[in-house]
Amino acid sequence: MLSGVRIAADIEALKVGIAQRKREREAGRAENKAERLEWEAGFAIDYAVASIEQAELAVLDAIAGCIDAEETKRAV
Repeated sequence: MLSGVRIAADIEALKVGIAQRKREREAGRAENKAERLEWEAGFAIDYAVASIEQAELAVLDAIAGCIDAEETKRAV
């Protein structure tokens, strides 16, 4: 009977160990996901900043185009 109790205790210890490793794996996956999402957010911010800079340059080009058009009208 003692060996049956010991087997049950060993099985329970294995179950506890498996559950612990499962939690550790899930925590690792969650951490990896969080890091990936953080990187994606940083990339999106960098992309937005670059887009704003391009928009500013487009506005300056448009202003320069308007000035050129006005100067051309006056020259005619």
